[in-house]
Order: sequence, then C-alpha cells, then structure tokens
Amino acid sequence: MKKFLVIIMILFSNCNISAERSDVWMLNVYAQTESPDISLTQIQEENTVLSKIQAGYEKHKSLVIVFGAVIVALLYVILLLLVESRRLRRVIVSRTEELAENQERWKFSLEGAGQVVWDWNLKNNRIFISRKWNEALGLDNEETYADIEEWLKDIHEDDRENMRSIMNRHLDGEKSLYESFHRIKAKDGAYRWVLSRGKVIERSADGRPLRVIGTATDITDLKQIEEEVSKSRRMLQMVLDTIPIGVFWKDRDFTYLGCNNSFARLIGIESAESIVGKRDIEVFDPEVAEMYNRTDREIINTGRSKLNYEEHLVLPTGKVRILRKSKVPLTGADGEIIGVLGTYEDVTVQKNLREETFRIQKLESVGILASGIAHDFNNLLMAISGSLSVLRLSEDLTVKNLHWIENAEKSCLAATELTTRLITFSRGGAPVLQDEDIFEVINEAVDSGSSGGSVSIDYLNESPVTSINIDGRQIRQVLINLIENSKEAMPGGGNIYIVSSEINLEINNRLELKPGRYLMITVKDTGPGIPELNIDKIFDPYFSTKEMGPQKGQGLGLAISHSIVTQHGGKITVSSVPGKGALFTIYIPFSL
Repeated sequence: MKKFLVIIMILFSNCNISAERSDVWMLNVYAQTESPDISLTQIQEENTVLSKIQAGYEKHKSLVIVFGAVIVALLYVILLLLVESRRLRRVIVSRTEELAENQERWKFSLEGAGQVVWDWNLKNNRIFISRKWNEALGLDNEETYADIEEWLKDIHEDDRENMRSIMNRHLDGEKSLYESFHRIKAKDGAYRWVLSRGKVIERSADGRPLRVIGTATDITDLKQIEEEVSKSRRMLQMVLDTIPIGVFWKDRDFTYLGCNNSFARLIGIESAESIVGKRDIEVFDPEVAEMYNRTDREIINTGRSKLNYEEHLVLPTGKVRILRKSKVPLTGADGEIIGVLGTYEDVTVQKNLREETFRIQKLESVGILASGIAHDFNNLLMAISGSLSVLRLSEDLTVKNLHWIENAEKSCLAATELTTRLITFSRGGAPVLQDEDIFEVINEAVDSGSSGGSVSIDYLNESPVTSINIDGRQIRQVLINLIENSKEAMPGGGNIYIVSSEINLEINNRLELKPGRYLMITVKDTGPGIPELNIDKIFDPYFSTKEMGPQKGQGLGLAISHSIVTQHGGKITVSSVPGKGALFTIYIPFSL
C-alpha cells in the first residue's frame, strides 16, 4: 500500500525531478515510507520501476489529468444526485401527506355539504362510493366498491334508461358534463331523489373513456318542496282558469309573463302558455298594441290603477268584442313596481242583451199602443169601406163621383195594410207555425220584389233541407221588406244576392242563440251601404233615413222584420262597409 502511495505522489507531483536527483528524491521518499533496513539494491530496483512509471506518465500526462478530472466530476455529480434525491424524497413525502390531507379535506367538505363522491373505473367496471352515500340510503356507514351494474339495479326503473342515455352521450363526447336527476332505492325500500353530476377525467389513446369522477346530491327534500310549490302553482292556475274573467300579467318591458285560459280564449290564441314571452305588437294590430302600451306605461310610471273602463277589441276573425278592463301596478316584495296586472271581462253579451232588452221594451211599448190604435182604426176603416160600397150602389152616381169613390177605396186598402203591419208589430202578430218550403217562400218574395225597377235579384239555395216550421206569410214579408229596403238604397239600379243555407251553432256562440241547426238567409246588395252612425239604430221603430209619409218612409219595415224573426226564435243581423253595400243575415231555427 505504501508503495502505491509513493507512485501516486510521483505521478501527481507538480515538481520537475531531474535525472541526476531522481535517485536521491526517490530514496528520500522511500525512506519516509519504508523501514531503513532496506538495501540500496532494492531501492535501485524500485527506482528503475518508478522511472518507467514516470516516463509513462510524462508520455500520457494530459490523458491522465483528463481522466482524473472526469473521475472527480463524476464523484461530484454523484454527490449532488445523492443530496438531490434526499431532498426530493423529503418533498415527495411532504406532498403525499399534503395531498392526502387535501383529499380528506375535500371529501369532508363535499360530504359536509351533502355531496356524495363517486369514482367509476371503466377498466374493471367498478365504482367507488363514499360513505355519505350509504348514510343517505340507510346502509352501513362505510366507503364501498361495487360493480356498476349491481349499483344500477337500485335506480328506479322509470329513470334507469334515461340515466344510461345521458351517461352514454357524455362518454361519447356529445355532452361535456354528465348530469342526471333520478331516483334510487334506500334500505327501507323508499326511493330518494338524487342529482348526479360527473365528468370523464381519463381517456385512452384512442379516446375511450377510462375513468369518471363525480358527485351525487340527495335532493329528496328539495323535490318535495318543489312538488308543494308545483301543487300551489297548479291550484293557483286552476283558480285563475276557472275565473270567467281574463287575467294577464306583464313585466316592466310590457312582455307577457302569463295569463289564464279565459284571456287566451278571449284574444284568440292557442293556449295560455303560448303568450309567455310575447308583446302586444305580436298579438294585436299595431294601433291597438300602442294603445295598450300607452296605458301600461302610464300605470307603471304613476303607480295608479285604471279600473272599469271599456274598450272595443277587434279579433283576428274580425269579430268585435266589448271589454270591461282594469289594470293595476304589479309590485314585488320590496314594494317596487315590477309590471302590470290586468283583467279583461267580455261584456259584449251583456251590452247586446241590454240593448236588445231596451229595443224589445220599446217595441213592446209601441206594439201595445199600435195594437190598440190598429184595432180601433181598422173598425173605422171597415165603416168607411162599407159606406163607400153603399155609395157605389147609388143610381145617380156620376163618373166623377165613382172616380173619387175608387180613390177612397184604395186609401182604405193602404190603411188596412198599415194596420195589418201594426198588428204584426204588436203582440197580436205571433207567428202561426207550420211546415213550409223555404225555397218557395223565398222565390215568392223574389218574384214580388222583381216587378218594376232596374235592380237584379239572384237567389241561390244551398240548404239540403227545404222544409222548415215557420210562418210563411211573415217570413215572406221579412224578405220583401229587405228587398224593398235594398231597392230604395239603389235608385240607379244594382244587384241583390240572396243565399239560403244551413248552419250549426254551438254552445256559447257569438249570436247568443240556442245551440242547434239553423236556416241562414243572407240578403246582400251593391248599394252605398249603411253609415256606421246608423247601424245600431237600423232596427229601431220609426227610424228611417227617408222622408216620412205613406209613399216614402214609415220606419217600420226593418223593425217589423226584427220582431218577426225574434218571435221565430231567431236573429237578424246587419253589417255594412260604406260604398260596398249592406248585408242582412237571418237565422231561423229548424225547430223551436
């Protein structure tokens, strides 16, 4: 060993040893390392060896230095690696402990918030479920591993396939997140509602899902609360839908938030749900929508209600309804105005009934008076007519006197016709019903109205049934009155179109008539039409746009027609567009 040290000292010495002093130097070195009893011969032999080593060193000095430096560097690197490995080991242990602590904290936080943690390994098709799950289902309070198929058996059969479908869409990448509401069986056999969410966190190289992690929340209590709220809403909606008044509510932007069925039917939309999210401009004409918005804006800005005012609503079908409306500000829990609550009550029937009742009362009053006058006047006419007949028998009757007698008889006949009309107008003119051929009745009226003048009358029968129980004489009189009325409106000539057909009226029809089969007769002319101002008065007794007189206008024709049709259990209506003529429609039931 000592010899080896001597060699190393020679090789790595920075001193230049000359040939003359090499022996002395080596002897000194040797003397320092070996015993002094070594012979000189031995020293010289070793010196020869050292000389050879030194010569080899001198020859390969640079290579030896490099090799030594590499060894030193490797030793340094090994030392650094040892130090770093110990540091990394400490870091790994620390991070592992921290991760475990965070995992426990995470699980504690989720479970403390009622969240169940699950981890599905698709490679072995097993699922890990945290102990909170078993606690919720009344099972042993332990974390469990289960086969996914066994676990799915506890899902309610009505929810199972839907849950599978949602999960498969997520596994296939169609949905970024799995989310499912379903029921699962607890230990007591009852089902608990669960909200389950999850996400694929690991996929294979070819995209196959390998692992899914998620949470599940017991929402049974929330579902029960939701069901109670839903019941309350259904009850409220049922109450609203039962109310015969239309109810609606809007937000501050005048967007509909809801309404009841009465309102939906009133404005002619499909259902109450279809109006949600719409505005008035999408439901009504622009002018009507702007009028409604103006009222809503005023109520929201002022906070004052607008109650019991009337407006006319033109439906998409063209029908006009009279509405009694009220609107009040809709306020939130903090008292702030959040919208408008309104009610619509269709008072068209009441208004029409009130007007009809008033008209009938007028007709009855006039009828009673007319009936008394007509009977007394008829008696006077009979006396006058009898006297005229006696005068005709006079022997000294001149031609001139005969002329005056004939004129007087004509006047008596005209007066008799007037009294007959007055009696028809009165209670004594009740119809005498019998089966009549409506085709013949209308044709007779057309023939009577076609004589003279330049007005053309066309009649078309579209009714499959021609026999009807009516007073033929009175209905014929109604048609003659309408034809004469149209002819007087067209002194320069024109056309009258009469069509008879059958119509079936349902319950709550717009005419307020009893449901059933009706004969419908329309009489349309091409005259100037009826001014809107006169439409509501057209059936009033003694109303006429012509001058009053025996040859001009008495104002009884349409009033009598209205009375006759009403006594038949029917109705007569009129509509007109100025410049495009008038249309009268008669509805008579096939059976009273």
